[in-house]
Amino acid sequence: MNKKFTTFLASAMLVSAFSVGTVAAYVGTPVAPQATMAAEETPDPNATITPKKGEAVLFQNGSEAKFLGITKGTTFGYITKETGTSQFTLENLNKATWTVSEKKTVLGQTVYSFVNKNTGLTFAVDPSLAAEAVMQEDGETVDAAKTAKKVKEAAVATLGGSATEWVVKDLDGSGKTLVSYVDGNKYVYLATRSFDGKMILVKGSSTSLTGTSVLSIGLNQGNIPQELELGAKDLNTLLQSAVENSFRLNMTPEVTSGKKNHLTATDLVAEDATEGYVLLQAKDQKKDDAQLYVVVDTTYYGGTETDGSLLTYTYDAYGPKNDDGSLKDTKSITGTVEGESVTYTTLKNGRLQGSYKYKFTYNAVDDKLYVQVKDAMHQVPRREDETDAAYAKRIKDSFDNAKWQSAENVVNDKYIYMASLASVNVLSLNTDETEKEKTGVVTQNVKITIGTSFTGLKPTTIPDGVYTVQFKAKAGNPKFAQNGTYALANLAGDFGWADQAKRQDFNHMPAAQWVVKKNGVSTTSAVTIKNREFNDWGADASAESVLPKTSTQFYAVEGSGDVFYFNGTMPDTLTFTKVADELVKDTKLGYKYVTANEAMVQTYTFNYLHGLSLDKYLYTPAGKDSIVRVDENDGKSNFRLILKVKDDKYGYENGLVRNAYYVSDGKGHYISYDSDAKKYMMKSEPTLFFLKENNCDNGKHYYALVKAVERTHAVGEGSFFTSDYLGKEVKEGKIDGKELAKVKDEENTLLYDKDGYRLIKDNSEIKKAYVYTLNEDESKVIFDEIELTSVAEQKHKSTDYATVKVSVDDNTLDLTEGKLNDKFDDGTDNEIRTSAFAVEVDNSPLYRRFDNAELEESETADSLFFVEKIRKEYLMDEWNKNLTDKKVDYAGIWNKEKADGKLAFIVDTA
Repeated sequence: MNKKFTTFLASAMLVSAFSVGTVAAYVGTPVAPQATMAAEETPDPNATITPKKGEAVLFQNGSEAKFLGITKGTTFGYITKETGTSQFTLENLNKATWTVSEKKTVLGQTVYSFVNKNTGLTFAVDPSLAAEAVMQEDGETVDAAKTAKKVKEAAVATLGGSATEWVVKDLDGSGKTLVSYVDGNKYVYLATRSFDGKMILVKGSSTSLTGTSVLSIGLNQGNIPQELELGAKDLNTLLQSAVENSFRLNMTPEVTSGKKNHLTATDLVAEDATEGYVLLQAKDQKKDDAQLYVVVDTTYYGGTETDGSLLTYTYDAYGPKNDDGSLKDTKSITGTVEGESVTYTTLKNGRLQGSYKYKFTYNAVDDKLYVQVKDAMHQVPRREDETDAAYAKRIKDSFDNAKWQSAENVVNDKYIYMASLASVNVLSLNTDETEKEKTGVVTQNVKITIGTSFTGLKPTTIPDGVYTVQFKAKAGNPKFAQNGTYALANLAGDFGWADQAKRQDFNHMPAAQWVVKKNGVSTTSAVTIKNREFNDWGADASAESVLPKTSTQFYAVEGSGDVFYFNGTMPDTLTFTKVADELVKDTKLGYKYVTANEAMVQTYTFNYLHGLSLDKYLYTPAGKDSIVRVDENDGKSNFRLILKVKDDKYGYENGLVRNAYYVSDGKGHYISYDSDAKKYMMKSEPTLFFLKENNCDNGKHYYALVKAVERTHAVGEGSFFTSDYLGKEVKEGKIDGKELAKVKDEENTLLYDKDGYRLIKDNSEIKKAYVYTLNEDESKVIFDEIELTSVAEQKHKSTDYATVKVSVDDNTLDLTEGKLNDKFDDGTDNEIRTSAFAVEVDNSPLYRRFDNAELEESETADSLFFVEKIRKEYLMDEWNKNLTDKKVDYAGIWNKEKADGKLAFIVDTA
């Protein structure tokens, strides 16, 4: 009892010691360096080391010499394994390097906090995302099936959360790992999921969960390289910490005030040269329009010409160059050094080519640089007791009067040296005298560092909700043309950026709205974004990307409510604006929704939206095969909406519903496309339409007519019918005396819901469907459930819902077919404008009072008698008590004397 209590108390104290960490950020994109050097042997991952606060460590995964790192860019915060047995690139070194940010002792255990160098993120996780064993009702037995489901559904491990403090725990038989106590004696740790090898977070009081294996982690310092060769991109990106194209060096000690340090006085741009060297372009230095570079000069600091010979630096052009970038007008100088022939190249200005070339080596342990110059020229030295005249004659005769052109006096790969001349610091280069039997990096007596921006930005999150998303860019941004546009889907479900038009409101259009879900509870949690209508967008790897398809880390933009993320190598800045709660709750948003009762009794007009006129309507002469068009002469027809699809579920989590209709004249004719006339006409064959909102003007909604696609079922040979045949009897293989139409193998039959409404072909999953078919003895047409034979029939793509839209021909005002995939199509046949109509109840009078003024009669109400032609009976108010109602006045016909004073009617407006 005492032992258990002590264990619990210790665990509780550990939990109370763990606090929520802060999270920093990074700027930049990793670029591979030119070459690498690293420790060749991998230390024992189970060896005990106790790094100090501020020191760098690696998280070594087992004896494989894999090191845990953190990615950046669009997958910011994902935990990865970086290889590094014998070599580290700067890219995976940065990912895998952690700094001990805090260290303390609690109940005899060392508790660490770590910050990742690559991202600036604290090694913190969200315990709410951890997989945990699910117990059965007895509380002692693990429910294997439910636990396996939890493991399968667990999110891939990313950083961000409340568990920030870690203990190195020795696991029996599994080596070491890092655990963070979160709930009594329970802790979270990283594990590998068995079925897919991905890293997930696990919570428990033991390191054993079926379907997972513990990810062993040992603290490692022996593999942090002390000599890592850098290339131009490593330098220009501030050791791959920023998206930059230049860098600045810092030196300690610096030159004395008033003296110039050509390597720190200006920003530098590195250019890759040969053999691991770089050229250093002085960013703001030009002469005669030529860019200048840092070069070791052919002069000495005053007073050192004969004592120490300390070379100076300067800026000079590197050229001239040929069109292909190669140097021209170069010369070669040769000589013999220690019995070996040597050759060097000089430029037109007489300088050694190698005096422009620098080698940078990075010490990741101490975070400093070593800098060497490839070649530097010393002047021809005087011989002992040589007079000025003799020296001048020798220079003239042997060196063409150029005392700085002797191959024998070139030194190679000397390190930077800070000289002190009479207590004045000046930057020079090591000489044999300054090295004094020392070799290698120790001859560099100055600490050189490079400014980095690993933690220059602040990670943030976006609260759960529905948003419109607007792109933000400033002048100079290559995507400046997108500034102010919104992310949305066109009618075809393709994604892009577009302006919100003058008569348009994206708050009414689910295709222009995005559902954001946080992955965890942290204030820096990554988020997943889905389109509200086309919610399966991104499942197809080829889908065009306008917003991130996967869980993504966002960062705060200082001084505004905007956020940004790394889209490849470029940061994209976005404004997320919440859609009003009442619109989020409106399940019928975005499509014209007419109830079954309204469809039975109402007629509708189609008011065409055009910038030059808002009072033009769809019109068609009466009868079949009449052209449907927008009438320029104020003609207006009314139409019936025949409800064929009711409450089709679609969109994010099936959270929206829509209806689809036939558009009819009420006399058996429907708006349908005539392929011969290439126009829409009133046809006997109906076409199913969605009425999808595209515009809004002062609260008046305008809808595009979009041809809907019905869900069908692939069948073998059989008999299937429409609802018209329901209940019909089959006699001798005939219905109403007509032969049954057999459906062939390759044909499909329409599917219905349980209420007899059609089903739409989209990504909503259908569990049950129905058809009109024959009963077992084939004697009658019945409505019966049908088995869906494949998953593909149960669920399609959201973009399968429609095929074409109705467009108004601006020349003829006739209706024709238009493309759904138009808004982002750069082709020659795309339609920029989508034709839209306000579909409103027709409130025109059904009948009128006679115009007495025109008839030159009294303007009082006229009483009319209605007489049946054959039997001469009169229309009157029904007076039979058996046929009357308290709320409804019925009309009947009988003899005039039976009217009881209720014979006359006034014909008036309705």
